[in-house]
Amino acid sequence: MAKYKPKSIECNNSLVPPIYVGEKQWPKELLANKHCSITPFQWVNDFAVDVNETQSKSFHFDATGSLNEDNLFTSFNKLPNWLADFYMVVCSDSNTSNMTFKFYYLTIYMNASRIAQINAVRKTHRSDQPNFYLLGIDSVSHAAFEYVMPETNNFIKNVMNSTIFNLYNVVADGTTSNLLALLTGRIEEEFHETRRGYANSDTVDEFNWIWQELEKKLGYASLYSEDMPSFGTFQYRLLGFRNIPTTHYLRPFLLKAKEYNWACLGRDLEHKILLYWTEVFVEKYSKYVGLSRIPWFAFTFLSEISHETNPSIKVYMDNDVANNLRNLYNRKLSVEGLDNTILLLFADHGSRFSRYKGGIQVCILWLNIPQCFAY
Repeated sequence: MAKYKPKSIECNNSLVPPIYVGEKQWPKELLANKHCSITPFQWVNDFAVDVNETQSKSFHFDATGSLNEDNLFTSFNKLPNWLADFYMVVCSDSNTSNMTFKFYYLTIYMNASRIAQINAVRKTHRSDQPNFYLLGIDSVSHAAFEYVMPETNNFIKNVMNSTIFNLYNVVADGTTSNLLALLTGRIEEEFHETRRGYANSDTVDEFNWIWQELEKKLGYASLYSEDMPSFGTFQYRLLGFRNIPTTHYLRPFLLKAKEYNWACLGRDLEHKILLYWTEVFVEKYSKYVGLSRIPWFAFTFLSEISHETNPSIKVYMDNDVANNLRNLYNRKLSVEGLDNTILLLFADHGSRFSRYKGGIQVCILWLNIPQCFAY
């Protein structure tokens, strides 16, 4: 039987505003001698975000088109419910008021007041505490991972010398139950009612999330990044979060910037943007020089490209996931990367749909513990 060849995914739609992630991607060439209106994002709740152009600030870029992020942040730091990582940018030529292009900018802002809170907690803790990187892929069985993601499998197994848990099994049917167990150590029935349409139901803020434990007790910075905002692990049938759950939280950005081209975000594959944003997060906190080192916790979950499709479509993720791990693993020790990081590469369950439903209970779980922990 011929090997299945998945359909191509086209994301380069000129009608969709592009998305640039971090200072390295800032489009300097496009912005030379441009007037731009930059609008910040403001938190409303887990199902709405405010991008109000009455809050915009005007910026004029010189011939270099360079961005000074400190100036950008200073312009909005008094704004209520400001989401400092996300911006909408609309630009025009210097000689005309006509819009020439629009894009979204996604970055990692290290808020000074938040850093002060972290440093206050960190005074009483060791400086060598590990980072945690939890990278999840929806609907990947143990067998399917080896078949459709061979590059990632080879890198995490043979280069990183990670450990595979061959008998790792699901807690229940569905993403919510399995991720809840992973991130809290408990099952849904042990918490108060959070389901939509049920009496006295409330949000999931009060669950004992692992990142909250790390933030409040040990002074960690945290990131939660998940695609497919129309579903959402804790928003589709649960009531989501009332307050921003982590130091950096991607969902509000996606509620505005996600044009519903399947598997795409802006003009690129959605999972690539999530993975690169995680890399920017790691780089920012690894380079931080302050009173003490700031350890971090990152949870990135990739769902849209893999959830309801033929398992072979995951080949489009293989190179990007492998590169994400490679980029972090190969960083010089002066930029921490994965040198002091516990890595978990996992799936919530195997494929659950139609003729591809197989190995649903036995999914992947790779664990990598840094060599320095052995001494």
